[in-house]
Amino acid sequence: MDGVRDASCCVQSISGADYDGRTMLHVAVSHKHHEIVKFAIEHGVDVNAEDRCVRCAVHAACSRSQCANSIRPMRQSGGRIFILHS
Repeated sequence: MDGVRDASCCVQSISGADYDGRTMLHVAVSHKHHEIVKFAIEHGVDVNAEDRCVRCAVHAACSRSQCANSIRPMRQSGGRIFILHS
């Protein structure tokens, strides 16, 4: 977690995304890093940012049966839950 704090001061935007449109929040949720989820939210990551598959981090957490430790803070910060149509 200290490494994340240290690195966050060196980047232009903590809300940046990778080539698939995944933010720090998407990746933290995918790897069950609940403390990083909280850190990202506290530092202004857009909880509704969508990746290239039009999924936000809340959806990724729900679809992977993640525990409430990640879903609850995202929902409390305005994270929306929606249904994808295939």
